[in-house]
Parts: sequence; structure tokens; C-alpha cells
Amino acid sequence: MRTVLATAVAAATLLAPAATARVAFSGDPCKLVTTKQVAAFGVPTACKPTTLKGPGFTASDARWNPKATGAQPHLFVGVNTYASRSGPVWQIGIQTLSKLPGHAKKVSGIGSAAYESGGDGSTLSVINFVVGNQIVDINLRTPTPPTSLAQLNALAKSVAAKL
Repeated sequence: MRTVLATAVAAATLLAPAATARVAFSGDPCKLVTTKQVAAFGVPTACKPTTLKGPGFTASDARWNPKATGAQPHLFVGVNTYASRSGPVWQIGIQTLSKLPGHAKKVSGIGSAAYESGGDGSTLSVINFVVGNQIVDINLRTPTPPTSLAQLNALAKSVAAKL
């Protein structure tokens, strides 16, 4: 009986990583959001990605309507991938996770920690969240103030699922 139990536990241990394994992030956040998702926000659908490597992290950014100024509609998705979750750069990222324009509110169901702001009459909505060793920032400027952040939360959940 013990041999069967030990074998079952060993097999489950070997299979568990395969069941939860994900395709590694490609480094292009433009691929994390579909054209249909972007268009639903009233933002032009052409995307421009950029990547910046720093000590202990890589910042991968995507901008839809990158030449937008002021109140023009645009979408920004930033994925900061950290080499270590115990390093000083990671700690700064975690400390600033809830530092958003407007009133930041903690939300659940998106990564291991998430904060959002917006929907308070402003056309700017922001959500920051953590998935593994990545901190994601999504900034959205819409043509009119959103009445709800449900659509932004759905976008964030979709992005989190792809990381």
C-alpha cells in the first residue's frame, strides 16, 4: 500500500508542473491583446512595442496610438519581468503597485495582487497586477469616461492568462 501511495505521489509531482506550465512570454506585449479588444475601447488598433533591459529586469511595452497626446484615446500595456522576486528592483515595483492616479482600489481575480483606478469621471483608467515574476501596468485613455471598469478588468484577466 505504501509503495502504491509513494508511486502515486511521485507521479503527481512529476505531472503537476506540466499541467500548470505556460508558454513563456514572447517579450512582445502587442501579442497579449487582440485587435478586437483594442477596438472595443475606441482606440486605434496599430501597436508599437518597445523593450528596455535594465539591471535585474526587462521592460516590455506596447502602445496603441503611440503618438496620442493629452486626452486622445490610447492603450498602454507594460510587462516588467524581474530576474528575482527578492531583489531591490522587484521590491520597488511591489511598493508602487498601488500608486495610481485617482483612487486606487484593490481587486481580486487578476494575478496574485492587483490594483485599479478610474471610472470616477476621468477618461484615464489604470490597472497594475502581478503574475509570477512580472508586474503588469495597463493604462487606458478612452474617448469618454467609463461607467465601469469591468471591460478593463476583463482585458487584464485576458493578459494575465497569457503570461
